[in-house]
Amino acid sequence: MKFKGAKKVCFQDSFIFYALKSFLTERDINDVIAETFEEEEFLSKMVEGVVSNHLAITQEKSIMKEKDTFLWFYYDTRGRELDNIMKINSTFIAIKTKYKSEVSFKDTARISQIKNYIILSKEDFGLKKNTLIVPIETFLSILDKSTYNL
Repeated sequence: MKFKGAKKVCFQDSFIFYALKSFLTERDINDVIAETFEEEEFLSKMVEGVVSNHLAITQEKSIMKEKDTFLWFYYDTRGRELDNIMKINSTFIAIKTKYKSEVSFKDTARISQIKNYIILSKEDFGLKKNTLIVPIETFLSILDKSTYNL
C-alpha cells in the first residue's frame, strides 16, 4: 500500500512558478521561461496545470457557496493516474492531459466507476466508443464560464 507519494502542485498562474524559480536560482526570468519551453516533459506538466486550473475555474462550485464542490484527480498504488475527474449532472468524466504529438486511446487509465474519458492532446482528434481525443486549445475554448465562482 502506498501511503505517501509525489504530490501535484498546480500554480494558478504559471508566471508565479517562473518568478519563484528565477528568484531561487538567481537567473533571469526570461531564461527560465525559455528553458521551460525547450523541455517537452516539463512543458507538458505546465500545460496540465493550466488545464486543471481552467477546469477548476469553470466547473467547480465555490466552497463558500456550495458544499458539493467537485473536481478531483485519481491515482492508485499501481501508478494509474487520471489528471481530472469532473461530474456533469450525474455523469463522471475523466480528463487526461497528454501534451505530445501522437496520442492513443490507450493513453489513459481506465477505472470501473468512470465510463466517459477525454484525452487532451497537442493536435490529435479522435472518437472511439466512450473516449474522445481533442486538442487542448479546442477543449479549453468550449468550456463555459462558471456561474459559481466569486
